[in-house]
This record gives sequence, C-alpha cells and structure tokens, in this order.
Amino acid sequence: MTVAELRLWRKDAQRWANTEYGHTEPHRRIIMLIDEVERLSAMVDENEQRFGDYTRMPFGRYVGHQLWSIPDDYFEWWFKKNHDRGILLLEAKHAPGGKGYLARKAVKLFDYLVERFNRGTG
Repeated sequence: MTVAELRLWRKDAQRWANTEYGHTEPHRRIIMLIDEVERLSAMVDENEQRFGDYTRMPFGRYVGHQLWSIPDDYFEWWFKKNHDRGILLLEAKHAPGGKGYLARKAVKLFDYLVERFNRGTG
C-alpha cells in the first residue's frame, strides 16, 4: 500500500466519521491504524539509518516535513543541484562538524530520491 493510498483512506475515514451515517468508532480505528503504520515505518527507516517516505526533511525549504509530502518538483530541483553522489560522499567524509552532518543527510536523501523516482519504472 502506498502513502497516497493511506492518505486517501484517512481522508475517507474522516469524511465518513463526520456524516450522519458514519459510525465514528470504526473510522477512528482506521485513522489510528494509519497513524501507527506511519509511526512504525518512520522507526524502521530510522533503525536502518535510511530515509523513507515518513522521514522528516532535515534541511532546506521543507525542513521538518515528511518526505512523502514534499512536491516532486522541489526534489527534482534539489537533485539537479546534487546529482553526483560521489561528491556528496566526499563532503560527508571530509566536511567538519555540522557541515559533515548535513552532507551525510544529503547522501541519504540522494539515495531515497533515486529509489523514489525509480519505483514506478520497474
């Protein structure tokens, strides 16, 4: 199930819970389950030290937003500016202090974007 499908389920559950025909308890449970899936997915990504759809953007215009919610055009712009993974790795290895930390995050973002944009291409 994709992030978009989970979001659609959440939207539908919220909409139905707010109608006169809705049974709020089942819809509330659906929403709770979706929240738990997101939380667990973020934990798995963190434990595996990789970025996933629920990872929060560590820098830039969308800092703090979950990666699934950031528009593709922003990532395309970022990827054009940071298209060489080798350079990012060198920066991650040799940059001092905070710059090295951000460079390591940039490498993880690079890997996430490669996977994200190649998902549909098989």
